[in-house]
Amino acid sequence: MLLLLAFNYGISWVATHESFNCIFLDMVLTRGGVVVTGCTGTATGMYALVEKFDYDGNPVWVDSFTPQPFSLSTYGEFICLDSTGVLHILGTYQSDWGVFKHFLAEYDTLGNRFSLDTFPRDVKYSGMMCDSSGNLFLVGTTLDSNDVIIEKRTPDWTLIWRDTICKGEGGGLALTSTYSCYAGGKFGDGEGYFITKYSPDGISLWMDTVAVTVSNPPDVAIYPGESVLELGEAGLGVWTSTGTRLYFYPSITGEEVASLENSILCGRDGVYVDVYSLAGIYLGRGVYYEGEVDIPLHEVLSYEDGFFICGDGLGNGYLVYFVPFDAAVDSILSPPDTLYNTDTITPIVSLSSNVLSFDTLSLSCTIAPSSMDTLLYCCDTFVVFDTTFILFTFPDWPVTFADSLYTLTVNLVSNDTVISNNLLSKDFVIVDTIPPHADSAVASDGSVVQSGVDTDDIVAIYFSESMSGDISPESLDYALTPSGGHTWGTLDSVKWNDEKTVLYIFLEDSSTTIVPGDTIYPDGTLKDIFGNPWTTPVVLGGSFGPEGVERTFVNGLYYTRKSAGYTCISVYDVTGRKVFEETRFEGPGRYKLTLPLPPGVYYAVIEGERKEKTRILILR
Repeated sequence: MLLLLAFNYGISWVATHESFNCIFLDMVLTRGGVVVTGCTGTATGMYALVEKFDYDGNPVWVDSFTPQPFSLSTYGEFICLDSTGVLHILGTYQSDWGVFKHFLAEYDTLGNRFSLDTFPRDVKYSGMMCDSSGNLFLVGTTLDSNDVIIEKRTPDWTLIWRDTICKGEGGGLALTSTYSCYAGGKFGDGEGYFITKYSPDGISLWMDTVAVTVSNPPDVAIYPGESVLELGEAGLGVWTSTGTRLYFYPSITGEEVASLENSILCGRDGVYVDVYSLAGIYLGRGVYYEGEVDIPLHEVLSYEDGFFICGDGLGNGYLVYFVPFDAAVDSILSPPDTLYNTDTITPIVSLSSNVLSFDTLSLSCTIAPSSMDTLLYCCDTFVVFDTTFILFTFPDWPVTFADSLYTLTVNLVSNDTVISNNLLSKDFVIVDTIPPHADSAVASDGSVVQSGVDTDDIVAIYFSESMSGDISPESLDYALTPSGGHTWGTLDSVKWNDEKTVLYIFLEDSSTTIVPGDTIYPDGTLKDIFGNPWTTPVVLGGSFGPEGVERTFVNGLYYTRKSAGYTCISVYDVTGRKVFEETRFEGPGRYKLTLPLPPGVYYAVIEGERKEKTRILILR
């Protein structure tokens, strides 16, 4: 047997009788649990069965009996509960002479049977309910004349009143809170449905018919507000308490009907229950069995925000409790709060649901920097039958990160009725373990134009990422050791740019012996923001002497136009990256362009008037 969830109602639990070869035909809700009645096979014949389960599906008590020993067929057909806690069970058994008779048994809710009476069987009953005093309301069909009758009896089976409704076959029965009685069935040889209402003392209040071709009688239930529902193979009808027909939906069919607070439950052999609004809008479905055989469904009862069904399974009776399906993302088990960019990251999430199993659902997982809306990764997967833990696989992580704090978000895309627990996020830190490196080290001549080192020459070291740590002029020979026994000599200062991606070493005099072409060996004093030391050597390039091009040592540059037109200024850093570009339309004159760039060495290309000029800019 396959158990599953379809749409948004799922199976909370399933209960059956301890042995096979039994049927559950009817049920009633009591304090502390559900009591079912039906029959069970024994070595000596078929016995009536009465069994109670608590609201978690655990068996509480069970009893089986027959009014006559060795009866080949005894089964409880209907069960109801009065306000004093007495259970009334009406059934049928086969006597010694092969004659079928009725029995009426009474139990307390602890499982003690304190009465069992038998009566001649002249009516095939199709519905029974009781009032607070235990008086029984019944609908059925006479065996000799096919009259549909409705009647009221005392708990000891004394007839209070009876009325004949029509020729046909009786169907369902329902009582209002004031014990007015609704009865339904088919009239004639299947020319249509009837629905009728009687007062508690047996007065017919109204009757309506629906002309449809039918084979089986319909079921009846009360909708909140005391409207009445009638469901059968030909459709679903809704009437007011005064007999006005509100709706009839030919497309909504079934065998058993009940109602929730704001919806209608339509049960069908199969076994499944479709849920509709009063306006006939489809809301969902709960499925117990899917297979080639349509197993019978005998009763549907609402309870809290879910419902029970009972019936005849494949070899055993079943009692099933459905609840509004709720799947949840319980926790994110991986990644941890802190991880490294060299790790293999496989997010793992834990799921749960309030049902035994569920159909395939969609689950998505995304990762984004916490300070940005742009997704770095997105992965979708499917939650299959009975899955608890879900793993996502992402491609390799990049070496460089725009941000060290990330957010993992998991979203369960389902048709469940509680969406507040379908989304879960977790922040985590990715720590960079890759050591930094210097892109380049460039020697530059200052504004004093002369060969060799003079008082304003500069060495700029460009890094691949932001750095941390400071170096004093006195410790530079140890922290950044030049090759060839050369030294930094006396220094003016050592400074970072604002982003700490460029280290400027301002030279002072000819005591410096380092020359372009030397290799600079770092000792790890300088580190990136994650604490990874810089230890990879870099070769000093550039020159401390004149370069033969115009140079500017300001926070911008000047240029001159002799005629009106466009001027394009492009600025590159020492690695060749374009860091600034602007195009202007200007007339003749001398202009200054202030560059919004950090201190450093740049190359400026000025294009205009069919000419191109290149300048070295040292911004300080």
